[in-house]
Amino acid sequence: LIGVVASEMSPTYELEALKAQCVAARAFVTSRNYHVDDTTNTQVYRDNNQLKEAWGSSFKTYYQKVKEAVLATEDEILTYHGEVISALFYAQSCGKSANAKDYFGSDIPYLVSVDSASDKQEVDHAQEVCIDVTTFMQKLQLDDVPYRVDVPIRYASGYVNTWQINAQVFSGREVREALGLRSSAFEVTFDGDAFTFITKGFGHGVGMSQRGANAMAKKGFDYQKILKHYYR
Repeated sequence: LIGVVASEMSPTYELEALKAQCVAARAFVTSRNYHVDDTTNTQVYRDNNQLKEAWGSSFKTYYQKVKEAVLATEDEILTYHGEVISALFYAQSCGKSANAKDYFGSDIPYLVSVDSASDKQEVDHAQEVCIDVTTFMQKLQLDDVPYRVDVPIRYASGYVNTWQINAQVFSGREVREALGLRSSAFEVTFDGDAFTFITKGFGHGVGMSQRGANAMAKKGFDYQKILKHYYR
C-alpha cells in the first residue's frame, strides 16, 4: 500500500489527503479481490528502489510521511450497504466530479457528481492540444473528411456526453480515449486543417479528485470528511 499511495499521489500533498488516498486505495484493491496490476489500469505501484530513484535525497522524508498515512488508517476501507466500494479516483476534475453512469455506463449510487471547484484554480487545470485532421480521422476511424462538426453536448457536470462528427455520434469517453485527451471535459474548434481541444481537469472524473482532496485538507478537513464528500 505504501508503494501504491506513493505512486498514485504526490508525497508533498497534505497528510489528510494522503490518508484519504490510503483508504480509497485499500478499498479499491479489496473490492477487486486483490486482482490488480501495477499500472494505471488499476493502481500504480513502485517498490522502494524505484521510489529512491524518483525521490532521491527526499526518499526517507517522503517514505515516512506516506507510511504514517498508511498506518494511521490501518484496516480502514469504505463500504456501501455492507459491500466494499469501488473507490475510483483521478488526478483532477473539471470543477465537478462525474456520475459513474455518465462515463462508465452504470449507475453506482456512491459515485455521483459532487462539487470540486478548487480544481479549477490549479495552474495546469486547462490544457490545449492541436490534432491535425488526418490524425483525427485515423484515430476516430472516420471515412470522410469532417463536413459536420457539432458543438459537444455536455452533462451538468461539464463533461462531454456526446459529440457528432458527420453522421457519427461519439461519447465523450470515446473521444477522450481515442485521442488521448487528459479528460472528457473539453471545448473544441476546427479550422479545416486541425482540431484544437482545450481540456479541463485530468482523468475520468469519477470518484475522488486527488487535487480536490488536497485542497480540502489544506482547508482543515480530515480524511474522513474528504472521503464522505467524494464517495456519497
